[in-house]
Amino acid sequence: SLDKLYNFADCAGLHLIFGLNALHRNPDNSWNASSALSLLKYSAGKKYNISWELGN
Repeated sequence: SLDKLYNFADCAGLHLIFGLNALHRNPDNSWNASSALSLLKYSAGKKYNISWELGN
């Protein structure tokens, strides 16, 4: 889970960089960002210091 990954990085003195991609698509081929938004909101709620990148 994200909590375990973040805690591991934090305990090891590392900064977590999380890569997102635009794989999930809507029927009109636009990016379905709902999963990414959920992850971002969850991380913000936990006050996690994470860097994010978007790529394919």
